[in-house]
Amino acid sequence: MEGPAGRREVQSHGTSWLWLPLFVARSSDETEPGRPHPRRRRSLFQTGNICIPGYHKDPAATAKLFRGGVLYSGDLAGQHPDGSVQILDHKKDFIVFGGEDVSSVALETALTRHPAILEVACDVVTHTIYGAVPKAYVKLRSRQPPPPPPLLS
Repeated sequence: MEGPAGRREVQSHGTSWLWLPLFVARSSDETEPGRPHPRRRRSLFQTGNICIPGYHKDPAATAKLFRGGVLYSGDLAGQHPDGSVQILDHKKDFIVFGGEDVSSVALETALTRHPAILEVACDVVTHTIYGAVPKAYVKLRSRQPPPPPPLLS
């Protein structure tokens, strides 16, 4: 969709961003053959005039932040066929549950699609068998009945 001044705006449930012409984001494995895939998680690297040049008087922290001259955000992103980049989650925010990586953002987005749920925030709690399990803190809409038991468990 076209935004103000002809800039491209992309919106979907749980995400919203504005096309920035002086900002370049690329995935770490963009040289591999094949088309971009919006759900393939890749590390996000950024460059452009809106990226910081480094930490003030802290070359060690700057060296950790930059790889190959571009900023490594720690975010994981998917790239759509039109070239747009969708940030999926921060790498440290993924929950390892039963050997699978669970995105806290994807979990929150899925839960907020339920008509009875107004807001949700996900965290991780320790579990004796799985090591860690996601836990959702949910705020219900006042006039909606509570979600069915499968959604609560």
